[in-house]
Amino acid sequence: MRLYGYDENDPQYNYDISHIPRWMCAECGLIFDFKHDGNGENGWPEYNYEALVYHYDENGEPVIDDDSRYITCPRCGINIDDKPLIPIIISTSITIDDIVKNIINKGEGEDVEFKSRMIDDQQMALSMMAFANANGGKILFGVENGGYTKGIENISTIEGRDKIQGKIRHIANEIDPPINYNIVFAPSEISPSEDRYIMLILIHKGRYVHSYNGTIYIRDKNQKRPANILEITQLFEERKPKSKDPDS
Repeated sequence: MRLYGYDENDPQYNYDISHIPRWMCAECGLIFDFKHDGNGENGWPEYNYEALVYHYDENGEPVIDDDSRYITCPRCGINIDDKPLIPIIISTSITIDDIVKNIINKGEGEDVEFKSRMIDDQQMALSMMAFANANGGKILFGVENGGYTKGIENISTIEGRDKIQGKIRHIANEIDPPINYNIVFAPSEISPSEDRYIMLILIHKGRYVHSYNGTIYIRDKNQKRPANILEITQLFEERKPKSKDPDS
């Protein structure tokens, strides 16, 4: 079966937390979610069992002819190899709050960092750059190391959010080359009446190697650190632009 569609490493799919990739049958429109729901149309492609052709091996055992084996849509029966599934993006049914809670519950790691409060511009730039030089990541502000949510002040209003987003935009543009990111705000569970919010910054994996004030940082497990010469060389090798085939 051929699934033509998204590249899971492409930032446009990896960091849009309100949408998810799926595939749709090009014939009848069935959306494949690859989850069993028991109603006979469960979003899984299936083999064309009725059309399978067998032959017998030297031991008299039946063997399926590969040429007769193909994958079909469970609704309309179309051969998916002949008419490949169409990649689509659909909205998630969970809220931003649910997504943020899920990230917090998983804890800190190679791609997640908690900050109990706002940090200075340099540390912000180094953290964002390190994630961009890795596989991308998430920084949650207003969350203690143990996952306790205290929130941060002054972002419960539009004016407050505009101000902090302007600051982060300036920092992101100071990184060379500028990084791509998204910002999400979610109420803190500690006490909604205190108008404290969690701020989540989703940093995209960079297409190039990023530096800040001449320094290149990377992620090392759940921390950031300066890259050594070998690591910098490897980064540039991995992310150098691919040359086009002159004969293509």
